[in-house]
Amino acid sequence: MQPVYLVLTSSGSSPWKQTNWHCTGPMNIGVSVVGNSTSTWQIDYTVDDPSGAFPNPTLGSSGVTVYSTTNGSSTATYATLSTPVAAIRLTMNALSSAGGKVTATILQAGIG
Repeated sequence: MQPVYLVLTSSGSSPWKQTNWHCTGPMNIGVSVVGNSTSTWQIDYTVDDPSGAFPNPTLGSSGVTVYSTTNGSSTATYATLSTPVAAIRLTMNALSSAGGKVTATILQAGIG
């Protein structure tokens, strides 16, 4: 899989990026996040289908259940997800007063 890039320049969440659920072998996803100054961010993931094609019958129209992992600010951070997840997004909680952006790079192994 080619890397997927999520870039935020203001507070809020990026669109969900779905993982490949049909990968062979175990799901392994690397996530690298680089921010600037004092911007604060987090990586969110879900096991529900955010596209709604395969809705979770227990959620109804309330959307997906969101879990958060890895968070940080100016230090470059790397995390791995080794259990199945349906989608990943980047959320910026607070933008640095100096401006700038936060970039997440997502790379999934096990697919051609």
